[in-house]
Amino acid sequence: MADKPKSPRCLFIDRMKRDGREKEWFTKLRAVRKEFPDKYFNECSHLVMKEMGYKGPKEERKINEPYLRTMEELQRSKTGDAVRNARDRMQREQQGLPDPEIEEAINSLPPNASNVTETNWVLSHPAMSRKDRQKDKTVSIVLTQKDILDPQNGKCPSQSAANMLQHWVNGPRDFFKAFLAVQKKSVSDSGAGGSKDEANDEDLSSVSDYLSQLKEGNSEDTDEQSL
Repeated sequence: MADKPKSPRCLFIDRMKRDGREKEWFTKLRAVRKEFPDKYFNECSHLVMKEMGYKGPKEERKINEPYLRTMEELQRSKTGDAVRNARDRMQREQQGLPDPEIEEAINSLPPNASNVTETNWVLSHPAMSRKDRQKDKTVSIVLTQKDILDPQNGKCPSQSAANMLQHWVNGPRDFFKAFLAVQKKSVSDSGAGGSKDEANDEDLSSVSDYLSQLKEGNSEDTDEQSL
């Protein structure tokens, strides 16, 4: 269904906006409506339009044609770019090809950071809660450039941490189970009467070691299933 053509008044107001006279238009319209309270809105607006240089329906359309044509072409271009980008992204995901923006973001980072730093960054990343919010849990979560370079918990500390996040963002429950298990053991080791509300560096290092073993085990299971 084709879009309804704009009315001459709308075309005139668009012209006033482009000319920087929109505020003047509304100020004059309010003044005329206040001066002639018995007149209908259309009558008041037509008086102001004539005062500010309204040229009639045909002329207003003629004046606006280049602008409207440019806007339509721009919209088509944006729509076309969006469709192409979505199609390219879908093809990359289906074929397992890397996203150039993500690759560039990860390659800009140092190779490694301490186990504690990397584990703490993954633990606090907002993406770790996305899986639980998904409607279709079978769809894999793919990180974005913003997830790596500008998340709420700070820039990714290393390439290793980025790869760790991409892996565990699709299996966050195993990650948090490991963290809680190690923290619980640490509290137990500190003594029956001890208490521990926060994880220290040793806890996070232990979590990182445990997760590495778990990740390797998952990879081996996957390899066996593919044989």
